[in-house]
Amino acid sequence: MSNARIPYLMGGVLVAGFAALSILSYNSLRTDVNRTSEIMFFSVIKDSTDKNVLSAYLDRYPDGMFVPAVKARMDELAKGGGTAVAAAGGSIAAQIAALQAQQQAAEQAQQQASQQAAEAAEAAKAKAQAEADKILADARAEATKQAEMAKAEAAKATEQAKAEQAKVEQARMEAAKQAEIAKAEAARAAEQAKADQARIEQAKAEAAKQAEVAKAEAARAAEQAKIEQAKIEQAKAEAAKQAEVAKAEAAAKAAEQAKLAAAKAQATQQAARPAPAVVAAPAVAPMPTPAPGTSSFVIISSTADGMKKGDRVATSQSIAVPSGTRVVLMDASGKVMTVRGPFNGVLGSSEPTAPTPKATGAFRSVSDAAGLIERLGDALRSENDAPRRIGAFRGVGASGLGLGATPADPWAIDVSAAGHWCVAADRAVTLNRGGLTGFDSITIETKPSGAKMDIPWPKAQAVLQWPASVPVKNGASYDLRMGTTTTSIAVHMMDQKGMTSGQVALWMAEQGCQRQASAMIDSLERGLAGKLFDLEVAGDGRTSADYKVGEELKLSVRASREAYVYCFYRDVAGEVTKIFPSQFDRTAQVGGGGAQSIPSPAWEAPMQLTGPAGTSEVQCFAVDRDATKDLPAEIGKPGFAVLPTKMASTLMDVFKRVPDGNLATASLPITVKE
Repeated sequence: MSNARIPYLMGGVLVAGFAALSILSYNSLRTDVNRTSEIMFFSVIKDSTDKNVLSAYLDRYPDGMFVPAVKARMDELAKGGGTAVAAAGGSIAAQIAALQAQQQAAEQAQQQASQQAAEAAEAAKAKAQAEADKILADARAEATKQAEMAKAEAAKATEQAKAEQAKVEQARMEAAKQAEIAKAEAARAAEQAKADQARIEQAKAEAAKQAEVAKAEAARAAEQAKIEQAKIEQAKAEAAKQAEVAKAEAAAKAAEQAKLAAAKAQATQQAARPAPAVVAAPAVAPMPTPAPGTSSFVIISSTADGMKKGDRVATSQSIAVPSGTRVVLMDASGKVMTVRGPFNGVLGSSEPTAPTPKATGAFRSVSDAAGLIERLGDALRSENDAPRRIGAFRGVGASGLGLGATPADPWAIDVSAAGHWCVAADRAVTLNRGGLTGFDSITIETKPSGAKMDIPWPKAQAVLQWPASVPVKNGASYDLRMGTTTTSIAVHMMDQKGMTSGQVALWMAEQGCQRQASAMIDSLERGLAGKLFDLEVAGDGRTSADYKVGEELKLSVRASREAYVYCFYRDVAGEVTKIFPSQFDRTAQVGGGGAQSIPSPAWEAPMQLTGPAGTSEVQCFAVDRDATKDLPAEIGKPGFAVLPTKMASTLMDVFKRVPDGNLATASLPITVKE
């Protein structure tokens, strides 16, 4: 069979140009020819009833597309019964022979096409090899170039990685250091929180105790009021009964009542006369008195020989406070300063600032300060030299502040003493009996209007509240009548908000309320109103202040209540260095009663004394409020600092200038030996 016959046998499949096919295309074409022959074979036998013909398909194409259909046909013929009949006239055999001839022709065409495809493939392969070699050469050149560039980039990246690694290591070390600092801070914060919690618990316990006391007092007061009310009701009934009797006897007793009224008037005039002044005996070896107008302090408490309450001390005057003693002073601004021995020097040269209370008769100018200190000193000295009717005041004993009887209320008016009395705008006015006991009512008459008010005052009751129906006015005068005694008083009212107790005491003295000023100072001594505090500094665990060169300096600082403490070391050459709070201390705040160690556990190194040998000193100052913003940067912020010479020589003035804060100071002389 010729090649021209192939397109017809393949059902019109185009095979021209077969030589140009690749090997892959040839294999695909061969598959298509076989499939076409199978289709044509099946189309001839599909309806045959001859089992042999159907079996010939299965033998030739065991994996053919129509195997299931042929088997199904054979099964169908088997079910129909009998044996399939062979096709007549040998037409099937002729068709099979024709198909076989066509198949042989297709196979020959396939062989020829395969040979042509192989030749074409070889030629394509050679051409492709040449192109591939060229592409490979170009690729190798480009790869070499890229490799060089990559090598340079890799070297650069390596250097960059090394630099980044160094930065990472440095950051890791810094983080570790910060973690240690944070850990130390957390430990200190935990200790502080523990101390704060203890103070809170103590305050709660004290508040609960005070609440119980107040509850008991209220219960007693209610019972007393109930008893007094019963007495009043009984007195009313008795008065009504007596009124009926008096009405019947009024005419007979008129002359006798007139004579009695005249006797009362005479007794009132005698009682209103001022008592003779008590002249204080001169003190033995008194301190030098500052010249009039000189800036000065007044001593309100002292345990040092030669200095007593009421003495004035000029700011430029040198004083010596022996070890183990202390002196408490107040300036004209009302600020209080506690000096604990040993101390030898002046108290500073800065001018005091006058207070500005909100009341009529307040300080007119700073120039009033010196005269005010003089008046307050006179009041305190007279208190020491003679007993006062307002109550007994004891001095501070050798063991320090807090001794003596509880002072009288500085705001209470003693009805037995005429003169000037000061009251506070934000608290109720109270009266006390003083030395008078034989009366059970009081009449208050407002001058000059003459308005009167009678108030019962049971004899068993020591204190009486001023009645709300009688207004208390600043600068007003009143007559107080108790039985046959009449006392004339003038009232001065002030708003004490924002003022210290020292400022209030000075204002009282300025108004002439000397008794109350003394009582306020007495309250200051005992810490009831001014909350005075004390400061101590000592060598930690040492009985002597003698050290050798190179020895560690350990200090213990203790404040009697919570305060902000600043300590300085003056070396043999006179250079002053701030040592507390250091950069290792979180704050200058020191808890009340507890000792502050210097150096603290947070310090990274001890304090060692260096040569030369000689005398040095540690001096500490304590302020009862946070003064960081009011102090120079070298002092207010934590950190070691060598102070400028001028600042170092005027440390007392630096702390005295802190507004609205009381001050305490203590020092420790140190001897350094070789």
